[in-house]
Amino acid sequence: MKSILFCLLGFALLAGIFACQNNASTTEKTDTAAAASTPAATGKGIVSITIAPDFPTTDYDKIATSLMESGEWTKDWAYHASAVMPPKGFFSLGFYPSQAALDHRRGIYKDLFPKLGVNVPAPQIYEVHNFIAGDGAGVKPAAGFLVHFTVDGMSAEKYDAIIAALEAAGAGAPAGRIYHIAYKTDAGLNVVDVFDSEANFKAFGNTLVPILQANGVQAQPNLYPLYNVAMGG
Repeated sequence: MKSILFCLLGFALLAGIFACQNNASTTEKTDTAAAASTPAATGKGIVSITIAPDFPTTDYDKIATSLMESGEWTKDWAYHASAVMPPKGFFSLGFYPSQAALDHRRGIYKDLFPKLGVNVPAPQIYEVHNFIAGDGAGVKPAAGFLVHFTVDGMSAEKYDAIIAALEAAGAGAPAGRIYHIAYKTDAGLNVVDVFDSEANFKAFGNTLVPILQANGVQAQPNLYPLYNVAMGG
């Protein structure tokens, strides 16, 4: 997998704020989650994030195909996105509306993974603070990518202020963003966005970066070529 390091939103604008990574690839299929300790569910749901540094897309495809054949593919999730990480890793996100939905999916995986002979790292489970679904959330764009932001000390209050400022600036629902999830960690909120193109993400950044600066927030986005998306059904 080829990877190309680049700075988003203009080299001068992002110096000291964003260190970005871009890669290339595409395809289709499912959330690779395994057992892990789970926080109490909130009204906005739970997100399961699996980061596998060495996980072939063929194993993902095996899991997805089996779930499709059994009719379980779109059950449980509210949303799913997966992406390829260089040089041979994989990023998978499953957003669940309830604890019961997450538990049901984990029960399926417990039996399915050994049967298929796939080794999936245990996911990290987080409470969701906010989510925003854009147009076409269930359709994988040809040039789409997933952006995983790790943010330095972003409290819920700062996040809410940033969202309010984006809305006031007319960027609450930026062009090309098909999904947004903010989730809680011990160090503060982190964010995952799914965009349909680099150009739309850069355009959004022209508004986002000054607002982050004004709120004293530094964020490092890691960009990964989108492999698959799915909406629950």
